[in-house]
Amino acid sequence: MRLKTSASLLAAVAVAMSMGTAMAGTVLVDDFTQLGTPPASASQNAWNVSGLTNVHGGVREQNKTGGSASTYSIAGGHLRMSTTATGAGNNWEVWYDGVSAAPATSGSFSSFPNPSPGPINASGMTWLNVVMPQVAPSGNGTGTAAPAIIATVKWSTSAAASVQTSTLELGLDEIKNGGFSFKLSDFTAPVGNVTFIRGVKIRLQGLVAVNATTPGVSEFDRLFFSTRPLPEPGTFALAAMGLVGLVVARRKMR
Repeated sequence: MRLKTSASLLAAVAVAMSMGTAMAGTVLVDDFTQLGTPPASASQNAWNVSGLTNVHGGVREQNKTGGSASTYSIAGGHLRMSTTATGAGNNWEVWYDGVSAAPATSGSFSSFPNPSPGPINASGMTWLNVVMPQVAPSGNGTGTAAPAIIATVKWSTSAAASVQTSTLELGLDEIKNGGFSFKLSDFTAPVGNVTFIRGVKIRLQGLVAVNATTPGVSEFDRLFFSTRPLPEPGTFALAAMGLVGLVVARRKMR
């Protein structure tokens, strides 16, 4: 009986530890549950949507530049872009600054009110996490645009303080557990002791097709600030083992 009880306790601890990591405190930027209607034409590379909930500032702006035509679509609540570029990389930007720009605007992040609409109170947050179920393969890029994912954060320490701009670049090969984690202290002008996040931009660059007949596909699922990075794959394995242990222990007790 003691062995069974110990197994149950260990399983419960495993579940608690893993779920605690996965469910750490977060501040949402975009959960991509409201997506709007994608452009019908692959030649319309800008797609901006306003009046959104669960989105920082209520506005999601995005633009694709470089390479050949790309197509936006919606898949199971995910925002998806397919690219047919093979020689040169496509660049895809999604940004949030509370300003609804014309669809033709290409990645502008300069028109930025102080304070912006809908500031995020992200005090205590130390990571910016980007959940992406899949990312298109990376190519050579063009010029200095090496394959990478780049996060840009505009922030200030108070509503009256001046706005600062910080960036951090990760290689596309650094995707882990279906996403990317940006440590705020690693940004240029480290983002620390933040009271207000004023705006966020995520840039994927150097995206290419799988081959001449298979497009490269990238998907956004969730974008949020958190006290922790995305959990490692082992965290979910620990959770699964814990749940199995609970079931087995309970059955044996019966």
